[in-house]
Amino acid sequence: MVSVLTHVLLNLKKIYVRQVYTKNTRKKLCPVTFAFADDIENWVLESINDTNTIVTEDGTVEDWGGMNKEYKEKILKDLKTYVENLRSVITYIYI
Repeated sequence: MVSVLTHVLLNLKKIYVRQVYTKNTRKKLCPVTFAFADDIENWVLESINDTNTIVTEDGTVEDWGGMNKEYKEKILKDLKTYVENLRSVITYIYI
C-alpha cells in the first residue's frame, strides 16, 4: 500500500515540476514572440511607405509604387487586425 502511494506522489511531483518548468519557459519566450509581432508590423509599414522609383539606364525615373490611398488603408486595417490577433494568441499561449 505504501509503495503505491509513494509511486502516485512521485508521479504528481513530476507532473507539477513539468508544469512549472513549462510555465516559466513560456514566460521567457513571450517577449521574444511579441518582438516578432512588432517586427512584422514595422516591416509592413516600411514597405508601404517606401517609394518604389526606379531610374533606368537612360535616366528616366519610373514609379513602380502602384499603391493608391484606398489600397494602403486596406493594408493598414488588415495589418492592425492581424497583429492584434497575433498578440492575443501569444498572450493566450504563453501566459
